[in-house]
Amino acid sequence: MKATEHLREDHGEIMLIMKILEQISNKIEILNTIDEDDLEKCIDYLKIFVDKCHEGKEETILFPELVKGGIANEKGPIGVLIQEHLLEKDYVETLSDEFRKYKKVNRSYSKLISKSIRGYIFLFSGHIQKENNVLFPMADQILNYERQERMLTEFIEFEKRKIGEDRHEELKKELKILKNKYL
Repeated sequence: MKATEHLREDHGEIMLIMKILEQISNKIEILNTIDEDDLEKCIDYLKIFVDKCHEGKEETILFPELVKGGIANEKGPIGVLIQEHLLEKDYVETLSDEFRKYKKVNRSYSKLISKSIRGYIFLFSGHIQKENNVLFPMADQILNYERQERMLTEFIEFEKRKIGEDRHEELKKELKILKNKYL
């Protein structure tokens, strides 16, 4: 398996959590209610897997290799993607803060939560399209198969260091439960 295939698999999971979040947002808008445990699991997934793990693999392993291969960084596609990672982190932090306020202070934060979910989905959907359709094909041209295999090993080690050996599997199980409930 190539490193880019591994990242595309991550994107498949992330697209699934976004579909679940979209259903949670719909429920908020229609019923003005939130299943707090489910939203908590989604936010944890975004913080643990997407922010720490997936984007970490891209920023610390893939992007530096692509820069070595000649892809422009700050004023090129990698710089754009890193800026989007920062915006995504801001959305997750805002969503987390709004959810905390919803639980402790005021239920009226539900509409803000829904708005943040929709903004995150819009941003990340476009981001994934850029990576899958532009960046990864460029990476496949620049990085030979052996280098991609080494990067895949680095991704696996990175994931173990960042979130723990079994944490991703636990998150996948929670994702499956949420999928069965919402989709």
